[in-house]
Amino acid sequence: MKEIHSHFRNDVNFAILLFLTRMSRIENKDQLIKMGLASEQIRRLKNLRIDVFHCLPAVFDQVFNIEIDVEKLNDALIIADIDTDIRALVFKLVEAGAPARLLRELFGLHRRDYCAVRRFLGLPGAPGRVPHSIDDQSVIHVWRSWQSNNCKPTPQRLLAVHEETGLPIYSVLKALDLAAKESCYG
Repeated sequence: MKEIHSHFRNDVNFAILLFLTRMSRIENKDQLIKMGLASEQIRRLKNLRIDVFHCLPAVFDQVFNIEIDVEKLNDALIIADIDTDIRALVFKLVEAGAPARLLRELFGLHRRDYCAVRRFLGLPGAPGRVPHSIDDQSVIHVWRSWQSNNCKPTPQRLLAVHEETGLPIYSVLKALDLAAKESCYG
């Protein structure tokens, strides 16, 4: 952790103490206990005067260890940058196994954006190029599902085929590619 200027540290400590005091005064004891505070500490915070915060900055400076996880902050900023209207759709596609290249084609997301979304959703690292051993029956099922909905390659359509067939989206894309090449599944 890089050294934080003492003035900045004092401001952050002041803000944290104000927050804790406010939480104790609005009877949000359960949340404070979950944060690790004891009932006696909560009672004392509730009775603490704000002017004491400014008088004892050195004392309160030792109470908090301020650390910013810049990687998680960057992931949060990437998620925040995704247009609100498409964020839920992007999440569903990634959870359903959509490859990074599809998200780039549909939404212009870069690989780092894709990885940030996977981390945010708590998914393991992307599987990379997955061997596509799709049986003919699955290819036919995907193709018919796709054809019945006018073959529009939209995110919603891909999700619908994924939900109907139970196949991950990367397999749906491969099946569509195989079916289009064969074009005998009509």
